[in-house]
Parts: sequence; C-alpha cells; structure tokens
Amino acid sequence: MKMLTMRRRSLFVVGKQLALVLAVAAVYYGLAKVGLSLAFAHPKVSPVWPPAGFALAAVILLGYRVWPGIALGDFVGSIQTGVSVAAACGIALGNTLEALVGAYLLNRFTSARDLLDRAQDIFRFVAYAAIFSTAISATIGTTAICLEGFADWSDYKSLWLTWWLGDAVGNLVVAPLLLAWARKPEIKDPLQVAEALLLFALLFVISQEVFGGWLLGGAGNYPLEHLTIPFLVWAAVRFGPRGAASSVFILSAIAIQGTIMGYGPFRRETENESLLLLQVFIGAVAATALVLAAAVTERRRAREQLRASLEEKEVMLKEIHHRVKNNLQVISSLLNLQSRYMEAKPPQEILRESRDRIRSMALIHDKLYRSKNLSRIDFAEYVRSLAADLFRSYGVNGNTVQLRVNIQDVLINVDAATTCGLIINELVSNSLKHAFPAGRKGEITIDLCSESDGKLRLSIADNGIGLPRGFDFKNTESLGLKLVRILTDQLRGSVELDSSSGAQFNIVFTIPGYYSKEVEENGKRTDSLG
Repeated sequence: MKMLTMRRRSLFVVGKQLALVLAVAAVYYGLAKVGLSLAFAHPKVSPVWPPAGFALAAVILLGYRVWPGIALGDFVGSIQTGVSVAAACGIALGNTLEALVGAYLLNRFTSARDLLDRAQDIFRFVAYAAIFSTAISATIGTTAICLEGFADWSDYKSLWLTWWLGDAVGNLVVAPLLLAWARKPEIKDPLQVAEALLLFALLFVISQEVFGGWLLGGAGNYPLEHLTIPFLVWAAVRFGPRGAASSVFILSAIAIQGTIMGYGPFRRETENESLLLLQVFIGAVAATALVLAAAVTERRRAREQLRASLEEKEVMLKEIHHRVKNNLQVISSLLNLQSRYMEAKPPQEILRESRDRIRSMALIHDKLYRSKNLSRIDFAEYVRSLAADLFRSYGVNGNTVQLRVNIQDVLINVDAATTCGLIINELVSNSLKHAFPAGRKGEITIDLCSESDGKLRLSIADNGIGLPRGFDFKNTESLGLKLVRILTDQLRGSVELDSSSGAQFNIVFTIPGYYSKEVEENGKRTDSLG
C-alpha cells in the first residue's frame, strides 16, 4: 500500500512537471508566431521577439526545470518557417541557452525576483539579459541558418543585428512586465487605481496620435515620439516598476502596430528598417523608465525605513525614561530600607550590599541593550552573569564553592527579571556569606522551571551549614530576607523554605506573557560554573 502511494505521488509530480513544460511550450510558441509574423528580412529573423522576455521570466519565476518547454516551443515554431531540423535544433539551442544564461547571471549577481526594485540591479539586468545573453542566441541562430543554406553569409551581419535587437528589446519589455505582475498588488487605494486608469488611457491616446495616426488619420509622421516620455515618467514615479513596465508594454504594442501600418516617426522604406529604428527607441525608453522606477522605489523604501526607525527610537526613549524612573524609585526604596539597619552592620558591608543590588538592576539593562527585543531578556544568560558577578564580589573561589545554574530557556519581561534578579542577589549573597564558613566546600544551585499549571518555580539552594533550628525567615529582622518577602509579593507569588539539607528557598509565581525560547524542546539547559 505504501509503495502504491509513493508511486501515485511520483506520477503526480511527473505529470505536474510535464503539464508545466507543455504550458510553457504553448505560450512560447504562441508568442513566437507573433514575432515571426513581423519577420520581414528573413522568415526566421524578426526585429520583434517577445518570446525572449517570456522565456527569461519563466526561468526566473518557475526555475530552470522549464527549459524543455522553451526548447520545444522554439523548435516547433522554427520548423514551421521551413528551415531544416538541424537548423531548428540550433535555433532552439541558442534561444534556450539565452534564457538559461540570462537567468543564471541575474540569480547570481542580483535578487532576480526583486531586481526591479533596485537601480543597480536594473543596470545589471540590461547588461546581462539585454546585451550579453541575447548575443548567444543571435550568434548560434544566425550561424545555424547560414550553415544550412537558409541565408547568405553576406547577410550575416544584418541578420545578427536584427536577431540580437529583437531579443534584447523583448527582454526589456516582456520580462519586467511578467516579473512585476507576478508580485502582490501594490495599489490598494481606489484613488490610485483611478489615477492608474487615467494614466493608461492618456498614454494610449498619445501613443495612437504619435505612432498610429489615430486622431489625424495618418496625415503626418512627425517626430513626436518624445511626447510619450512624460507619461512613462508619471508611471515610474507614481506606480513604480509595475506602472513603468505596463506603460512601456502599452507604448511598444501601439508603436509596433502603427509602424507596420506605415505611421509614426520611424517609418522608412522597408518594414524591417522601420522596426529596427523603433526597437532602438523602445529599448532606450524601457531601460530609462525601469531605472527611474527602481530609483523612486529605493527612495520610498528608504524614507519608510527612516520613519520606522524614528518611531522605534521614540518608543525606545519613552521606554528608557520609564525604566530609569522606576529603577530610581526602587533604588530609593532600597536605600531607605538599608538606612534602618545602619547600626547593625559595618559601613563597608552596607555599601557592598547596596552596590550588588544596584548592579543586579544595571545588568538587566546591559542585557536589554544587547537584546533584539526591547521588552524581554534571556533570563538564563542574565542569571549566569549575575551569579558570576556575586562570586567575584565576595572573592569566592570557584573550586571551593561551585555554582550550578539549571534554567529553562525562557524570555521574561524586564520588570519581572529585575525583581527575580534582586531575589537571587539576596539569597546567593546570604549563601556566600554564611553557608560556607572557614573555607568549607559546597555548592549553590539556582533552578528555574515551569510548573504544570503554567507557573514558574525559582529555587535557590545551598548545601552549607544550614539555618538555626526553629528559624522563621518570615519573622526575621534580616534586611535581605525581608526584601525577598517584599519582592515575592510584588511577583504575586509565594516563598517557602526547605532547611532539611542546607537551605533551599522555593519561590512560585506567575509572569503574564512569558514564553519558552525553544518550546519544542520543553526542557532545561544546564550549565556549570566552577
């Protein structure tokens, strides 16, 4: 049964690929018929070759796997012009290589699917796809028909130029159009849609006037082709690459039709000469419009990025103001509490304790500064740094007292991290000061894990000498333990003491919105310092 399913799936994949190749071949063949209908110098050499742009866009959008469709469509179209099978194979080879080489170069040196958004990529597009790769097809194809006797070698130069120019302009006009419309719609505002329709309508009218003799009945073929340029600029500036590519295509279609009918400023004695001059103009305005559209798009995106950056900086400044104000209030409260115990401890110890508390808060902001997320920090990394600072502060040798940190990888908000950091600071400091007298060896463990009910459990434990029998930490006058109770209340949690072996404080609390960094693992990452 499994083998049958795999065979069906394989047949489906093969059938899908075959259908795609045949679809590409059919479209290429249809466009080839259009191009061949304009072949006046030679039945197989046309100054207008839209299949080139279609083939290039197909390879970029669908992948190199569609090359058989390009080759098949071109071969069938060539055979119908009366050339030999060998010549048709050579022509198909050249046109297929043109598309593959052009797409490869664009994929290699540009972001091919988004090349219309960068002016630098447009210049590369013109160089690789319109100038270089098209020379491959023109050289192979012209050589093939001359070798097979379907054209005179004396006409090689003119045939090569016609072939190359037709493919080059086909790439400049058709490929950008397909690449632009393959992306998501950019215009959503009804007013912009109306403006676009007005633009295309006016461009249609002026193109008919200049190239088609539509309004004046062909009374004069005046050199007015420059009248279309403002509309191309309008399209590029207001509607970006999609507007520019669409406008160039409309202009090209109308201009080709009018020139064939004997209208327009590029009319000459022969149709082929007229179309060659027209294609030079179309290629120039197409490249110009695409570069302008890309430059405008780059500027617009840079402006949007700058605006977003300014908004982010504004939010950051407000956040910093809020954090500084809150932290100063916390420091003020800590110093106020500390002042009530001035007589119980030496000034040097009081200053060190105050310094460690403030440092635990400063460390939060150091981690926040290095984090990509302004509202959450990596708590495991913070705890390891905090504990290492405390060991250095009390001059404890890691070979004497080892620190083990077992923290589930979670990201929690800054307020909760600050509170938990102060709790860890107090309890680890107590362990370092009292649990291991006279160089006694031992271990301090910090654990953080999630409970089944969605709460978090923070445990700070040591295996030192333990607490006095009957010790009630909830009623002690110790400032540190009093802070632990106050801070636990701020977390809306509960704290319990297990003194069966050393001292272990368990704080259970809930933090809205905390989440695991690696939910799929749902485990602990254990690090050892010592």
